[in-house]
Amino acid sequence: MMKNLTKISKLKTLLFITVLTISFTVSSQQSLDFVAEKSVVKTIYDKDIQWGPCPSFMPEGCNIAVLHGDPSKPNVDVLFKVKANSTIPNHWHNSPERMILLSGEL
Repeated sequence: MMKNLTKISKLKTLLFITVLTISFTVSSQQSLDFVAEKSVVKTIYDKDIQWGPCPSFMPEGCNIAVLHGDPSKPNVDVLFKVKANSTIPNHWHNSPERMILLSGEL
């Protein structure tokens, strides 16, 4: 009976160490991904920002510029301009949306 308890205890310890190692490895990988990403600093007046038309569901006269990332993939940052008193239709995103109002009101 004592041998079985010792075996079970050793198996539990081995399982704990394995889970801890896997958790640490996954956590380290996520940290590396975060560190590899560079900071982006831009203003609406930067000469290298390329403005283009917004998707067709947005109000007429809307312009959009990609600041960081690929619009067809998650985690993209864009800047867009709309005329005063425009109404933005209900829509959805495939990844979290970060909004910063530069002027006007929502």
